[in-house]
Amino acid sequence: MTQKEDRFANPYLAGIALGLVLLSAFLIMGNGLGASGAASRLGIAALDSVAAEHVDANSYMKQTKQGVRGPLDNWFVFEVLGVFLGGAVSAYAAGRMRRGVIRGPRVLVPMYRLRGRVEYHVACFELATGALSWSANLISGQRELNMFGRHVQEFSGPPLVVAGDRVIALTQLGTIAALDLYTGDVLWETLYNQLALPGTVDKIAVLPD
Repeated sequence: MTQKEDRFANPYLAGIALGLVLLSAFLIMGNGLGASGAASRLGIAALDSVAAEHVDANSYMKQTKQGVRGPLDNWFVFEVLGVFLGGAVSAYAAGRMRRGVIRGPRVLVPMYRLRGRVEYHVACFELATGALSWSANLISGQRELNMFGRHVQEFSGPPLVVAGDRVIALTQLGTIAALDLYTGDVLWETLYNQLALPGTVDKIAVLPD
């Protein structure tokens, strides 16, 4: 299987793009991006709706209020609304806008179940309550059995590794996989060739007299 594309933008390209936007704002409008200016105008508009006399008594707020349509009649306000809209569109396009609650600390555990074959799972539990958040069944495989149908060696998998919002699992059954930390969805899974370990023969040590 192939790895899905990264859902995060390149930070260097994003930084360059943001710098160009800021430069364009100064060249075209003569001002910066104005996020604080938009917040100030929204606050003055809200205050003016409930205490207009207080706004008129303050020289800064009174000057900001002046205009045909009031303090919201400014490009700063529409620019910030565009930022929120662009962020929502970007999050939706990247698949990161979903309903759900990201809760506190969690415990990630590699688990297996023996039902003739080894079924490898990854489980996520809430640290505070022990409640199961999600469980993902990755692969099933077989190990050497003895004449009684039991495994010659007990199955054991290495600890999980968390990288950002991804959980990396080496199954010891021929696959390595990455899962979403919050949902348990398999993001990618890759096969690898397993090497058989050489067998050992019990030997009796004979000590000299």
